[in-house]
This record gives sequence, C-alpha cells and structure tokens, in this order.
Amino acid sequence: MKKLLTFALALSATLLTLVSCSEITDSGWIKNTRWKADLSVYDVYDTGEAIISFRMNGYRFKLDASKEDRPDNPGYIKSYSEATYIGEVFYEYPTVKIPYLQKDKEGNEVTYYWIGTVSEDGRQMVIDKFDGLMQPGSVIEDLHDIVFTR
Repeated sequence: MKKLLTFALALSATLLTLVSCSEITDSGWIKNTRWKADLSVYDVYDTGEAIISFRMNGYRFKLDASKEDRPDNPGYIKSYSEATYIGEVFYEYPTVKIPYLQKDKEGNEVTYYWIGTVSEDGRQMVIDKFDGLMQPGSVIEDLHDIVFTR
C-alpha cells in the first residue's frame, strides 16, 4: 500500500509538472481553459458576466447581463446569449481567433471572428468586440475591449 501511494504521488507530481510547463505560445495551450469577464465594469451593464470555456475541439460561450436604466433607452435591459462551437479555435500567441456562427436575415450561416489578445503572463485575454452576437443597435454592440481573466 505504501509503495502504491508513493507511486501515485510521484505520478501526480510528474503530470502536474508537465501541465504547468506548457508554454502559452503553444498552439494547444488555450484548450481546456476557462475565461471570465465581469461586465459590470463597463458603462453598458450594471451586472453581468461573460464566460468562454475552450475545449479540446471548440468552445462554450455564455453572456448574461442586465442594466436597470439608460438615458437613451429608459427601462430594464437584459442581455443573454449562449453558444457552443465545435471546430478549430485559432491560437497563435498572443492572438486568439474565435469563430462565431450566426444566421443572417436570409437564413444563411455567417462566420464572424472574435479576436482576442492574450497577455504575456497568460492570465488575461482582451476581446475587441463580439461581432455578430446581436443585431445592429443592440446594447452588446457597445461593449469593446472586454477583459477576460483565467
């Protein structure tokens, strides 16, 4: 039993070392990471967050935010979006190119790309904007330079 425990600890330490040695410049580094942005720090929303969970093949995205009132549009505003993408997310440090599929008015599928920039330490990613996420004129269009933390 003691030998088995020693072996398990050694194996765990080795695996942890291999995982932690992964350079953020490796193309596979972005896979199996989770990123979260607090949307309440922007003037667009009072509360909310956006989460991107990159997987081995694709990602899962969720945005949930609200604002009680805006001068140009009084009343309650609620934004919610959820998407799952299966396919390649393009990562070449420091740039992440995230495909987002949306249907246009005619029902044709259009691919937009959210462009992210990863920080030197690999703990933050800034996405310029969420192209194609909502219709033109929506509140989400006002979001720019969204900071995600890992």
